Amino acid sequence: MHPQDRKLTFTPVQVTNSGCVKASIGKTKKLRLWLYAHNGVTKLALDLINQHGILWSDKNDLNALLNAIGLRKLSEITLCFKK
Repeated sequence: MHPQDRKLTFTPVQVTNSGCVKASIGKTKKLRLWLYAHNGVTKLALDLINQHGILWSDKNDLNALLNAIGLRKLSEITLCFKK
């Protein structure tokens, strides 16, 4: 399986220095994370996405959004990996 064909899975991420970011941009009303996963996400990742209220799109979702606002769809990109 080529890496570009895999679905996104969960990897723990630790948020650090959030105080520094908040201080540099001022008071934030709300911050939303929007994840783009070209081929979708695994069930574990989807459970965490839903649990934390994260927005996400796959390639088809993003192409539909781009089409709705009159922009061209994403280009087809083929990645080549050496064995």
